[in-house]
Amino acid sequence: MEDKKIRVYLCEDSLEGILSAVHAAYHSRYGHRFIRLQEGDYIEQDLFSDYVQVRTDFAKADSVARSVRQKISVQAWDSILKASLHYRTGKAQDIYRFLNYGYQMGGSVINYIGEEHIQRVMFDCKTVSKEYDRMMGFTRFQELEDGSLFARIGPKSNLVPLLAGHFADRFPEE
Repeated sequence: MEDKKIRVYLCEDSLEGILSAVHAAYHSRYGHRFIRLQEGDYIEQDLFSDYVQVRTDFAKADSVARSVRQKISVQAWDSILKASLHYRTGKAQDIYRFLNYGYQMGGSVINYIGEEHIQRVMFDCKTVSKEYDRMMGFTRFQELEDGSLFARIGPKSNLVPLLAGHFADRFPEE
């Protein structure tokens, strides 16, 4: 049995940051079982792991996104997109393992909830989807003195990227 140190890829807490780390981990050829992904600015490091800081690279993230849509499924892409918007720590590792299984199983990975990483990704996706639906239905805007629209929201997840597109389509003049 091979005995390697765990390699932890540290990435920005964003979809692009996580996908950049997925790209770096895959291309390292270090071995999936020895790789961990960790999002965020701060983590407690241990003595027995190697740490690699991954810079967010939009081209590499886009490459992984296209690969997920083509080789796994559009539904799997939608699931990791929404799961990445959840504020739960540890989501990068879950998304990484979800993609490992997805490249092996294809689109049926979203139904394989017996595996804990896939289960957490699907739960995060469902949580973000419910909150998104709620915000779309209950967000109300006020017009400010300068004519711009303002809405005060306090989502539990980072819904602004999803909501911005929705409301930009809904209020094209503003």
